Amino acid sequence: MLSRINRLTSSSEIENLKQTGDKLHTDYFIIVYSPNTLGHPRCAFVVSPKVSPLSVTRNRIKRLTSEALRLSAGFKSAAKDFVFIAKRSAAGASLSAISADIEFTLTKIG
Repeated sequence: MLSRINRLTSSSEIENLKQTGDKLHTDYFIIVYSPNTLGHPRCAFVVSPKVSPLSVTRNRIKRLTSEALRLSAGFKSAAKDFVFIAKRSAAGASLSAISADIEFTLTKIG
């Protein structure tokens, strides 16, 4: 699990980022990102009931995404805020697939 310092916790921050940030579509996520002035990355996960009606599946997606980010070297060096909005395809994805998707995206973002 990501430490509290690496999470966006305020819903107003998340909504503001969703409206003003740059968007990038991947196989499993819509990633909204914007630079921050804190010097470390922060992120939030949004998994709608449209992705899966089962809360077990939605929480699994959040856990796998959090673990993939924790292991990612590109995430630790980025001074950006991220919102990961899950797509339906993320419901059946493995940790390795999500990790590869996130690594590719973080190298693309820079």
